[in-house]
Amino acid sequence: LRGVFGLDDDALLRRKHLTGEPGRPGMLGISKASLYRLLAEGKFPDPVRPLPGVVAWRAGDVRAWLQSHEPAPAPSWASTSNAKS
Repeated sequence: LRGVFGLDDDALLRRKHLTGEPGRPGMLGISKASLYRLLAEGKFPDPVRPLPGVVAWRAGDVRAWLQSHEPAPAPSWASTSNAKS
């Protein structure tokens, strides 16, 4: 995730940057199938096509999506800390 936050809004990210490839994790931590499912459901920003046969996403769009999908804080009862006072 850190990578997308350091990019200009107009920087383009290919699918392999988002979902990764064997041996290389992607920025989103989701599978290629999950990315395409989110796209089909209208839950992920639409890609741009800067050249014929090239599909990419604007870093600013991905960043905004990530910020709107921050995980909710864990409830207090779910704390993994078992420290006793």
